[in-house]
Amino acid sequence: MATTRIAPDPRFETPTIALGLDIGVSSVGWSLLELNPATQEPIAIRALGVRIFPAGVVGDLSTGREETRGATRRERLASAYERIV
Repeated sequence: MATTRIAPDPRFETPTIALGLDIGVSSVGWSLLELNPATQEPIAIRALGVRIFPAGVVGDLSTGREETRGATRRERLASAYERIV
């Protein structure tokens, strides 16, 4: 017995979607791209956005962690010096 194969209706196919994220220090950018199922190349931007958060540190953001490490080190050395003197 021969079987007949029916091609799926393109109107009801589930689109291939990719989520793109750009995670920064104080922001997250995102996009939803529809991909061509055959080539996996983007064919449409479905949605995009950005979420910006307040800075999580006080002071100069360009020095950031190094400044915090230096302050911690200075405090530790100062308290050790006070115990000696």
